Amino acid sequence: MRPRLRADVRYVKSPDGVYVRGAAGACTLTGDAGYEWLDRLAPFLTGEHALDDLVGPLPADQRAVVEHLVRSLFEQRLLVDAVDDVPHALTEEEQRVYEAEIAFIRYAADSAEHRFERLRSAHITVLGDGPVVAALLEAGLRSGWRRVSVRTRDDVEGLRAVARRAMRDSAQDVAVERGTGLPAGTDLLLCVSDRREELVEAARWGVAVGQVLVGGDEAWVTAVGAPERVAAESCWRRLGAWRVPDSDEGLLTGPVPGVIAAHLALSCFHHLTGTADEEAPVLTRIDLRDLGARTHRPRPCTRTGRVRLDAVAEPEGFAERVRSFVDDRVGVLGRLDEDDLPQVPLAVCRASVSDPESVLPAWAPAPEVAGWGVDREEARWRAALTGLATYGSLVDAGGGERLDLLTGRACVVGPIAARVPYRAPVGVAAGRSWAD
Repeated sequence: MRPRLRADVRYVKSPDGVYVRGAAGACTLTGDAGYEWLDRLAPFLTGEHALDDLVGPLPADQRAVVEHLVRSLFEQRLLVDAVDDVPHALTEEEQRVYEAEIAFIRYAADSAEHRFERLRSAHITVLGDGPVVAALLEAGLRSGWRRVSVRTRDDVEGLRAVARRAMRDSAQDVAVERGTGLPAGTDLLLCVSDRREELVEAARWGVAVGQVLVGGDEAWVTAVGAPERVAAESCWRRLGAWRVPDSDEGLLTGPVPGVIAAHLALSCFHHLTGTADEEAPVLTRIDLRDLGARTHRPRPCTRTGRVRLDAVAEPEGFAERVRSFVDDRVGVLGRLDEDDLPQVPLAVCRASVSDPESVLPAWAPAPEVAGWGVDREEARWRAALTGLATYGSLVDAGGGERLDLLTGRACVVGPIAARVPYRAPVGVAAGRSWAD
């Protein structure tokens, strides 16, 4: 064992021995000389010394005291075992300057220095314009970025001045140039834009990515990671499937750009140090009026290939399954609710449907469908199925060769007429099974 005391641990002498406290908890180690032993040991509990080496010269009774003290701190998570830490090549200057960042990693994972070295070694490119780019560059440099390229159509000299102010060590290297291309050797691409099309194009360049879409009174921030993890194209297509009026309130002032940048910079830190949670694609919406944040989880925006003709959707657990399809900003269905509809003599539910292919005119309201039943659950089931069927007609509105469900043969289907208000054409349906 190579014991290392956590960086935030503090201790004080108490009537019973020594009181020890840290972010992971607190405890009292009893014994007349507990405080004295810990105070003498603390400078050596850095993970650089093996426990056997520390106690080797001691008499047997004192060795037992020290081993018990270290074991107690380990059980209380106030001390960690650094025996499995991966070697690192950080300089003494890097370890000193970024002590807080390394300690932050250590709470989530082992080999903190090695993980931070991965961040230091990454070539990070920032692409975009405006105050959020400047704030992101500053936040990234302060978190330890060492090799940074910036491509912008904005004020190059202004961004260079930001970089000079934000640098924390002599090894940090920032190249700010005018342009929009991807520099060779980029490991991570961070993009800021007010146009979804630009972000979708950048996401197709095949490198790890993180993106920010800024517009009106809100900003949307993706996760940071491999393209398949972030699924940026699906995120932006889902967001664009709902018509939300644009506004330009001039809110990118004061601390607002810094708050937006902090979200992306922290995700970048977690990705590069390997401490990010492996989750499905996520979008974080930041309300620029009050800086409140809300997390949305868009469904992958893909076409379904061949499906099983014998598949059956069981009604049990329907509410949990359909919940992942419903979101007022990025959902397949915008809402699934009874609203103010009368519920007598039958229960009634309404669903709104997204249009990710922009089949309908930009001014058209989202299609709405309804479901009915003898109870709330059945009404919701019918509304969800009708909504999903309507959605299916919109994502496959171009027509072409399809499968005749009655004969099993191929047949030609014409394109769907996108009339407003939109109703799915005759023949579009959904059920729990093909038999339905």
